[in-house]
Amino acid sequence: MPFAAALAAAGAGDQAQVVLRGNATLLVKDFVAERVHAKEWPPLADLLRRVVANGIPVFV
Repeated sequence: MPFAAALAAAGAGDQAQVVLRGNATLLVKDFVAERVHAKEWPPLADLLRRVVANGIPVFV
């Protein structure tokens, strides 16, 4: 997941950004993000909130 990788990079002091293309752009829609739950990962909506809260740019 690019969102988790960006959070880890930012947490380590590196600059991070997320770039989404094609069908991946749907992941930033609230109704999609709220329904994406990968095994062993936090819910996508939570990751998106943390990315935004950390000021990590997301390009769609």
